[in-house]
Amino acid sequence: MLRGGVYTTYSPEGAAYSTVTGIGPSGQIFGYFYDASGNPHGFENVNGATFQIDVPNGQDTYISGVSTSGTIFGPYVGSQGSYGFVGTCPKQSICTQ
Repeated sequence: MLRGGVYTTYSPEGAAYSTVTGIGPSGQIFGYFYDASGNPHGFENVNGATFQIDVPNGQDTYISGVSTSGTIFGPYVGSQGSYGFVGTCPKQSICTQ
C-alpha cells in the first residue's frame, strides 16, 4: 500500500502467503491468505483488527470487495464447485465507520 509516499506491507498473522485484493470505503484492507498448511482463507482488517473469513462448509474463501454498507463478497470453493457469496462483515459496527 502506498500512502503519503511510503509503502506499507500487510500480511495477516500466521500467513505463509497473502494477497491484498483491495481497500474498502472505510479503509478496510481485504483479501486472502494461505496458512502454513496451504489452506486459503479470506480476511478483512478493520482499524487494525484482522478477521479470518471462511464460508461455512467452503474449502477456499477469497474476499473480492467490501461495499459502503460493510457487505463483503467474493468467490469460494464448495464440494460441488465454485460459487460466489455475499456476507456481513464480522464486526459490522466498525466496518461502516
